[in-house]
Amino acid sequence: MSLVRHSRSAIAAGVIAALLPRVAAEAAPPADAAAVEFRAEASAVCTAILNARDADAFLAGRRASTELLAAAMTDTPPTPAEVAAIVPALDFMIATIGGAYETLAALTPPPGPDADAWAVLLADGEAAIRPYRTRRDVLASGVWDRDAIRGALHAETPGLVAAMEQLGFERRDCGVVFGAPGVAPDHAAFEAGAANACRTIVERRLAGDYAAQADMVLMAIFRQLRSEPVAADGLAEALAALGAEWQATLADFSAVPTADVTDAAAWEEMLAAVSDRMAGYGARAAALAGNDPAALAAVFAPTGAFAHAGGADLLDLGLADRDCRAVTF
Repeated sequence: MSLVRHSRSAIAAGVIAALLPRVAAEAAPPADAAAVEFRAEASAVCTAILNARDADAFLAGRRASTELLAAAMTDTPPTPAEVAAIVPALDFMIATIGGAYETLAALTPPPGPDADAWAVLLADGEAAIRPYRTRRDVLASGVWDRDAIRGALHAETPGLVAAMEQLGFERRDCGVVFGAPGVAPDHAAFEAGAANACRTIVERRLAGDYAAQADMVLMAIFRQLRSEPVAADGLAEALAALGAEWQATLADFSAVPTADVTDAAAWEEMLAAVSDRMAGYGARAAALAGNDPAALAAVFAPTGAFAHAGGADLLDLGLADRDCRAVTF
C-alpha cells in the first residue's frame, strides 16, 4: 500500500513539476502600482510598434544585411548595382529599429529595478541598430572594409535576460521589439488583431489572480493523484474564476478579424482549444459541487478535463514572436 502511494506521489510530483512553470510564467515579478502601470503602458507601446511593422520589408532588410556579411566573409565587394539595392534596405532597418528605440526611450519607468531593467532594454536597441548603421556607412564611403562589416554584429546585451525577467517581458512583445519582423502585409488585420487580443488576455491575467487560481487547481490534481480529498478552501471559487477567464479569452479571440487569417484551420484549432479549457473548468466545478469520487478522479487527472493539450502552433498563425506566447494553457 505504501509502495503504491509512494509511486503515485512520485508521479504526481513529476506532473506538478512539469506544470508549475506554465503557471509561474503568467506572473510578473512583484511590483508597486507605478511599476505595474509602467509595464502595462510599455507593453501596449511594444505591441503597437510591432503591429505597425511590415514583416516583409523587415525580413528583406535583414536578408540584405546578411548577404552583405556573407560578401565580407569571402571578401567579395558588392557591385554598384548591388550596393544600390542594399543601401535602401539598410536604411529601412535603421529607421525601423531606430524609430522603435526613440518611441520606447520616451517612456519613463519609475525609479528602481524597473528603471535599471528598462535601460538594459534600450541599450539592446542601440546594439541592434549598430550593425546596420556600420554596414550602411561602409557602403556609403565607397571604400570596401570587410573587417568593419564582419565586426558589426549584434551580440546579446549583458543582463538582458535578467532585465526581461524583472519587467515580466519574457515571451512578450517588448522582449523582441528590436528584432521581431512584425505583421505580414497580406495578413496584417488578423495578426495585429490577434496580437492585441493576446496582450489583453495576458494583462488581464497579470492584473487578476490567474496564477494563484491555476496553482490551486494544480494542487487539487496533486491531491487526487495521491488519493487524497480533492476539495479545499477556495477551490470552487478558483474554478469559477478560471472558467470565467477562459470565457473572456474565447470572447477576445472570437472578436479577432479573420478575413485575412494566416491559417484558418490553425485558428479554428486555437478557438476549439480555448473552448475546451472553458468547458473543462466547468466540468471540474460541477464534479466538485457534486462530490462524486469517480467524476472527481476523471476530471482532476492531469489532463482529464481537457481534450486539447494546448493551443495551435503560433508559427502557423504568424504569432510566434508575439504576446500570444504568454497565453498559457
